[in-house]
Amino acid sequence: MDALGVAEYHVAGNSLGARTAFELAGRGRVRSMIAISPDDLGTPDERMYQLMALMAGRVMATLSAPIAGPLTSTGPGRSVFFAGESRCPTTRRW
Repeated sequence: MDALGVAEYHVAGNSLGARTAFELAGRGRVRSMIAISPDDLGTPDERMYQLMALMAGRVMATLSAPIAGPLTSTGPGRSVFFAGESRCPTTRRW
């Protein structure tokens, strides 16, 4: 960009690209920035929360595995099993 004579520009990045966008913004090189799913920017507390949430999900999946097959083989069973996942959180509709 320097060779083209462009001092400031708009950037958008996803994951590692978002980290690059943050770096460019920190150096004052961008006019505006959009960072989508920035990679590894969480605080130690946030990373611990994410780890615990992932571990809890794995434990729940392991514990529910024996009943998941029979329960999800029927419509009513699927409604019960996926009740928390089937609703739109903003409209509360199925």
